[in-house]
Amino acid sequence: MRRGRPARLATLPPGGVPTVALHHWLWKVGRVDRADVTIVQMGIEAVQQAMLAGAVDGGTVLEPSAMLVTRRDPRLRRIVNAPEMFPGIPGVVFAVTGAFERSNATGVEALVRLVVRATELLKTDPGAAAPFVQAVLGGGLVDVATIAAAIASPAVSHVADPGAIVQATEAMLAYQAEIGDFPTAPAVVGLFDPSYYARAAPPKGRT
Repeated sequence: MRRGRPARLATLPPGGVPTVALHHWLWKVGRVDRADVTIVQMGIEAVQQAMLAGAVDGGTVLEPSAMLVTRRDPRLRRIVNAPEMFPGIPGVVFAVTGAFERSNATGVEALVRLVVRATELLKTDPGAAAPFVQAVLGGGLVDVATIAAAIASPAVSHVADPGAIVQATEAMLAYQAEIGDFPTAPAVVGLFDPSYYARAAPPKGRT
């Protein structure tokens, strides 16, 4: 309470990964006194606007927004990244419905192969991947260089193997139950099917 009031931190509504990470970082990692923080929940764009307008003292923003807000207002600075807030926390994942899988397993295999290829490109050559990401997510408002920098940001990681996030997903769901997002943590069993990745992934030593 350096200003004589709780710090106002903006984040997404309950259930959002940035929101879960913020709660975990404040209460579990930093062991902050709850009386010292007021969490304000709003939409993704609203968080960015509130930070730029000085309406809040800080917030959780996704890439490339984290990069954009610090460039637009040098008074804003990044103080922690998601891996430090909640180690291994999963973010955006690729999924298909059970109905689609049952009717088009070959299509699922093709999609997973593309995910594996795309993930490898994101990891090894952000500059080459950036134009594709910009075409889908940039909306014509974010330049390719910023997208490339966001892809390589320490705030994000790119993983194709579903087995790599099972344990972290279980931990995240358990914590979400603790903070009231769910009455009880949903089961992880059956949530991931590793067989498609096993068939799509290149043999070790090859890309």
